[in-house]
Amino acid sequence: MKKLLLLLPLTCALLATAATTLISRSGSGGTLTAPVAIGQKISISAVSLSGGGTAIMSCPITAFGAGTYQWNWKCAGGHLTVNGVVVASVSGTMKLACSGGGRFSRITCWHSFAGTATAGAVSGPVAITARGGSHNGPGTVTNFAATW
Repeated sequence: MKKLLLLLPLTCALLATAATTLISRSGSGGTLTAPVAIGQKISISAVSLSGGGTAIMSCPITAFGAGTYQWNWKCAGGHLTVNGVVVASVSGTMKLACSGGGRFSRITCWHSFAGTATAGAVSGPVAITARGGSHNGPGTVTNFAATW
């Protein structure tokens, strides 16, 4: 009976640790698209992950606003999928900022997404950067990092 009483707290501690273990993935490549209508989805596709595999993300737009030099999105109720398996729900904000365009300078635009990935009781940050064309053209993902 004493052995059972000693094993029970140890087992509970191990299960609690396993339930709060965070998973992190990073990578680059793939494409980010950002429509401007509420209800459409911010999406990334075919991100190559370090260590192998791919990630995709889709997050419905809940708010959109455009200023002179920056566009802003909010999304919620999205999904992060790694190697074909949905691993977390996603929400966050994204900005598009452009610079250049002077007489001898090309316009360079960057999408920057910052959000949260939630899997059960565990959540962590999502950060995505993509270099795109002017006028909100699809961008190439230069940095992807997610923890859940």
